[in-house]
Amino acid sequence: MPFLTENNLLIDPVARKLLPRPCDLHNYVKVGNALMELPAPDVQPEEVNSLVEEPPEYTSLNDFFRKEFPDVFTLKRGSRLPPKDGPMH
Repeated sequence: MPFLTENNLLIDPVARKLLPRPCDLHNYVKVGNALMELPAPDVQPEEVNSLVEEPPEYTSLNDFFRKEFPDVFTLKRGSRLPPKDGPMH
């Protein structure tokens, strides 16, 4: 629409308003023929350097499952690749 481009306006279809085109477009993404404003990044609070101690039963369960299922909880890679005609996820 020539009127919109001449006057540097955008249409907000949700609010049904005409808006001035922003000069700074780094917070916007073009989707089809519309500009959508990106959400502001979530500011993460500084992490506290305190160590949270786990209950002792977690450690015993971890040891139990590592001994019970050594093929699952291993640090070594398997020596064989899965079959080519095997199930695909």
